[in-house]
Parts: sequence; structure tokens; C-alpha cells
Amino acid sequence: MNDQNNKLDVLLVRFLCNRHGDATMNIEQMGLLYVGTYAAKNGYKVRIQDSPNLTFGVLMEIVQNCELKVIGFYVDHENVNATMSVINDLKSIDEHILCVIGGPQGSAIPWDERILQESKCDMVVRGEGELTFTELLNWFFKGKGDLKLIPGITYRENNQIKRNSERPPMQNLDQLPLPDHSLNFDRKEPNGSESLITSRGCPYHCAFCFEGKRESAYRTRSISNVMEEVEELLKIRHPVYLTILDDTFTVNPERVLEFCHGMKQLRQKYYNVRWFCEGRANFITKYPEIVPVMVEAGLIRIQIGIETGNQHILDAYNKNLRLEEIRETVRICAEADVLSIVGNFIVGGAHENWETVKNSRKFAEELLEIGKGRLELTTTIYTPYPGTPMNDHPEAFGLKMLDPDCETGPGDDYCFLETNEISKWEIMHARQMLIETIGAKMFYLLPSVPYALLLRHYQAFYRLGIRTTWHNVSEGLPNYHSYFTKLLKGDYMHWPLIPSGEIEKYKPVRTIFIGTSHNGQFILDLQYRQIELNKISGFIYEHCYGRLTIEAIISRVQQKYFSQEEREDVKKMVLELFELFDAEKLCIFTKY
Repeated sequence: MNDQNNKLDVLLVRFLCNRHGDATMNIEQMGLLYVGTYAAKNGYKVRIQDSPNLTFGVLMEIVQNCELKVIGFYVDHENVNATMSVINDLKSIDEHILCVIGGPQGSAIPWDERILQESKCDMVVRGEGELTFTELLNWFFKGKGDLKLIPGITYRENNQIKRNSERPPMQNLDQLPLPDHSLNFDRKEPNGSESLITSRGCPYHCAFCFEGKRESAYRTRSISNVMEEVEELLKIRHPVYLTILDDTFTVNPERVLEFCHGMKQLRQKYYNVRWFCEGRANFITKYPEIVPVMVEAGLIRIQIGIETGNQHILDAYNKNLRLEEIRETVRICAEADVLSIVGNFIVGGAHENWETVKNSRKFAEELLEIGKGRLELTTTIYTPYPGTPMNDHPEAFGLKMLDPDCETGPGDDYCFLETNEISKWEIMHARQMLIETIGAKMFYLLPSVPYALLLRHYQAFYRLGIRTTWHNVSEGLPNYHSYFTKLLKGDYMHWPLIPSGEIEKYKPVRTIFIGTSHNGQFILDLQYRQIELNKISGFIYEHCYGRLTIEAIISRVQQKYFSQEEREDVKKMVLELFELFDAEKLCIFTKY
């Protein structure tokens, strides 16, 4: 932290507090970046600390070295308690530091008041923070304005909590400056992946989602403004993969097409950057012709809302979506050659029982068949988010809250309630059953996934940093993982691609260790099953170490077992065996 000895006006921080998760895997907090950029454009010296490994000790070092006066904290459902504890310790050391909280948890009434009641936090910014936070800085540093007249804040005055009126959502998003990534101390150096937001709010009103509950209208940036940001990212930070963080990117077909046109131009001008977005099934089924255009413009991964395999639960969630539209969306995206189609199932949500769990498991298997080699299914346990219909009126959804503040575990991965028909522990077991159903179906389908498609999943991981579920499944099988990683290194060939006239010049390389059975036969443990080789196939596989050509192996097989046979007959048998080895990913071939 050798450049921390500079005076700062404002520090913006996020503490990542998933106690049992992988803190190294996170997406840049774009809300902090927008708030910090706007304050910086208004003359304030700002730094953002958004490291997954940020600690209280690091924070205090910055406070002491940089003469800080104001710290803004991003809080969500997961980190609110830890952040309040940090603020309490911070204020006990220096009570004059102004501590401000923003983010979704503080924006959910009555959490704004709870934060002030349960911590030494000075004020909470509700809703979008760019204008509100900068007006607070003007009041604090310059004495401009009146705290009582700043909309969108909740604060403490004379031991009383005051809640000002709401700030209307910003209508012209183009007036905001483009995010300045240099403000983020922990992410100054590009890592190949960048995020952007092209719209705010959501036109839909899903019962479990905070965005759908908010009063903010759906608003979009102009595509010209978005393309300006994308071009700046390509020129300065050189990402290979862009994550569009809009809650729903596919709302307006004309806007999506305009975006795709802009992306095609930038990809021609610079390089073939790939991107991700969230889509909506009934949009895709209504405008299926748009998906190939998106793929041509660089779309490699899309997420769609699935949630359940039960129509009445979709209706309870106010999804305005039919199960058949989900099936058709997976089919459309697969046929359009989208590499990764992501969907999530919520377990333990509205009106869940054992019959609905069974239906979701069956629906998951059906969708995986439709999207074989492309569809990725994740699972979460329903988490009650403040300010959402399901949290505020659980009884209307057949739910009974047991831990409404979610103090006993991580959101999405632990259960805080029960339904009218199944208990908390049964919900957690049902989620595990769904995970096992998905995993078993993927293992079953894996051998029939085309070689070229699996190779693209490995390319996505090694070249773009996208770890798909299909990559993970094959990575867990030693023969598959060895096979595809060798292909990526170059100089190795998939059997059907070897020119017929050059086959005997190639050297086979086995992809798995050889074991032996009690009777001395060769056994290949593929984890999902074992293959026992007879003497001849075992002899051939033993010689697949990459030192002998196929020509030499044919000669040795003929000499040892078929000395009276014609070479062409022996060759035919050996080549057929190599074809089988390749199909099982037991062997790969090289000239070198």
C-alpha cells in the first residue's frame, strides 16, 4: 500500500462477508464505482477499496495514513452485520469520521432505521447514490445546502432518526460520467474481465426480487453512450469478456439489435471480445431471430430465469412466464449456438412441497436434454430479501419465517423458513436432491456431447476465464480433463481429424493411469465406471505413452499376437481400437 500516504476526501468500501464462500470470486461493485466517479468529477479525491480480502486492519491503515474524513460503505443482505460492526469499532477509534451506508439493504425500509439504531453509522443513502452522496459531501466539506433538504437520506439528529423524502430516480443516465476504474485501488490492473451496466431498474415485478419491488422505473442509457464506454474499456483495459449486469438486458428488441450492431463494429475495429447478459424467456420466444444476431455480435453466455418446474409457482412469483416458454428458449439458444445457457432453480420458495420438488427435478432433466452440452443449471434456497412481497407477506406464499434476518447462514445457500408442507431441513435436503439430479444427468449426457462443443468450454475457461458447469463436470474426470487440456496446448489431435494418409505417423498418448485387477488384467478407472482391457487391448494401451508411432505399435502387435496374419488385418483391428480409445477420451495423438 505504498501509495496510501496521500490525503483522501472519501473512501468507498465493500466488505465481502460470505463466511464459507470463496472470497476471491466476485464481480466489481459497479454501484461504488458510479458513486465514486461522480464524486471525483465534482472535485473530491476518492478511492475505492473493493478487495475480497479487505480487513479492518487494512481499513484502519488507510484511515490513519490518508487523513480520511468520510467513508461510504456498500451493504447488502450478506454483509450488513459485519459492516455495522466495522463502523462501531471505527467510530470508537475516531468518532469524527463520517460513516455513510448505501446499497440495497439500506434502501429497504425499515433497514435504514435499523442500521442507525444498531450501529454508530451517521447516515444512510437510500436508492441511487450518485447525486445524494455528492450533495452530502458538499454539505460536509463545504457547508453547502441543508441536511434536512437532501432527498434520499436517513440520518440521526439529536438522538432522533430522520428520514427525508425519496429522491426521484435519475431519468437521463447518459448524464453520468463513464465509470473511472482507476479509482478502484484493488482493481487498477485489468484482469481480462470487465462489467458494465446499460440500464437501471426492472420492468418486471417478480415477488422474490428486490429490483422488481423498487419504485424506480426502468431506464436505459443510449446505445451510443454504452458503446463509448465499451470502446474505452477495449482501448484501455483490454477485456476479453464483458459482463452486462442489467437485471434484464433483453427488454426492447430494437435496442438489443442496436447494441449488437455497435458490438460488431467494435469487434471489427479492435478484437473479438465476448459478452454475457441476462435474458428473459418470453422475450426470446417472441423474438427468436435476435439470438443469432447476439451470438454473431459476441454473446457467449446468457442467463434466463427458470426458478421452478411448476407453473403455479411461476404464477405465484408473478413471472408472467410459462414452462413451455422456458423449454423453447433453451432450444432457441442452443440452436443459435450460444455456448453457455444458465438457469437457476429456487428451492423452498412459494408453496413448495415434495410434489413440486419432484416436478422441478423432472423439469431440470428435461431441460438438460434440450440444451445438452450448453445448459447450466444452478440451485439456490429461497432467501427473504427485505422490501420484497415474499418477505413482507410470507403467508400469502405458503411460507413461515423462522429467521427473517438470516442470521444463521449465508443467503441463497441456507434455509431461513419453512413452507406449509415441508420443514426447513427438508428444504435443504430437497435442494441437495436437485443438485444430485442435475449432476447425474450431466454425467449421463457427457459422453454424447460433441467433442467440438466440449473443447469450446475448455477454451472459454483458459482464454476467457469462464468456468462453465460442463467444463467442471469434464474436469472432474481425469481422462476428459487430460484429453481436452492437451488439445488446447496444440500439437495434439482428435482422432477423426487426423488425415487418413498420416495416421501411422502419429503417436498415441494415454490420458489416464493404468491399474491392474487381481487377475492381472489392465483396469482403467474412469470414476464413473471402470474399463477392463483384455491382453491385446491392454498391450496396445500400455504402449500409448507417446514414444511409439501407431506404425510401430501395429508392428509390435503383429509380432506378438498375429505373426501369421496379414498386416492390413492387424492394422484395421488396431485402428478400430484407437478409434474406441479416442471416443472414451482414453487417448490423444501427436506427431511429436
